[in-house]
Amino acid sequence: MLILNENQIAHLARQDARARYEFSVKKIVDWEAAWALYDRGWVMAKDAAGQHALQLWPAQALATSYIEPQSAHFDVREVRLDDLVESLLPTLAADGITVALYALPEPGNVAVVTAADLLADLTAEASRY
Repeated sequence: MLILNENQIAHLARQDARARYEFSVKKIVDWEAAWALYDRGWVMAKDAAGQHALQLWPAQALATSYIEPQSAHFDVREVRLDDLVESLLPTLAADGITVALYALPEPGNVAVVTAADLLADLTAEASRY
């Protein structure tokens, strides 16, 4: 499991969405897991176009820091890389649901990509190992 200290989290939060996306893809492949919010199903956000987006993070602490007080009942759950690439991302792609990778608690400044694009990026990164 990827563990980050407060200085690393603060440094990453200052990066732009693209840099956080690239970091996330590498770390999800490195640690073979992503993290998402769960409440009787995966918690979805809405992207700038008003469409549903699954939020994913490369570390449990990053997902936990996103939870606001009114959402304290959300669980942070691990999504294993094999489940992500074999099941979840293909299902999201078929349903037209995008992915918001490494959202910050402040609105905006998040990389929103198609599930197919994230799947391709994760597969390309994994091929380097």
